[in-house]
Amino acid sequence: MIFNLKFLSILICALAVLSPVQAATYDDRGGATLRWLDKATARTGTIELSRDESAKFGDITVRLKACRALDPLEGNDAAAFVQAWETKGKKDPTWIFSGWMYASNPGVAAIDHLVLDVWLLSCHDKPKAKAETKDDTQAVSEEPEENVSDEDISDETDGESSDTLE
Repeated sequence: MIFNLKFLSILICALAVLSPVQAATYDDRGGATLRWLDKATARTGTIELSRDESAKFGDITVRLKACRALDPLEGNDAAAFVQAWETKGKKDPTWIFSGWMYASNPGVAAIDHLVLDVWLLSCHDKPKAKAETKDDTQAVSEEPEENVSDEDISDETDGESSDTLE
C-alpha cells in the first residue's frame, strides 16, 4: 500500500513537470469599448475608441494606446493600455491614470477620479462605430504636449501613474 502511494505521488509529480502549460495569448485589436460614470451628475455611457484616439469628458481626456484580447476559444478577457489626464484652465496637464485595464476585473485597474470613473468592457477589431456620447463627452484628437511612444508600452507595464506630464 505504501509502495503504491509513493509510486502514485512520483507519477503525479512527473506528469506535472513534464506536461507543458500553455499561457493564454492576447492578440492586438484595433479598438476598445469603455464604460464611464460621471459621479457629479450620475450619468453613464459607453464609448468606443480606436487605437491612439482620445475622448474628452469636461476637463478630463482619456486616450486608448493599445487593446489586446484573448482568442474567443481561450476565454473572454481583454486588456487595454489607457492614459488619462486632467487639464484645468491654462495649467499644465496632470496625469490621472496611465496603465493597463482588464475587462475581467475592472476593480483592479480602472480610472477612479473624483468626478469620473472609466473601465474597460471589451476590445474589438470591427470598424469604429459612432460613439454614444452625452452632453460634455466628445471624441477628440488633442493630446498632451508630450506623448508616450509605443516602445514605452509593454506587457511589463506596472500600471503606476505619475503626478504630472513632464
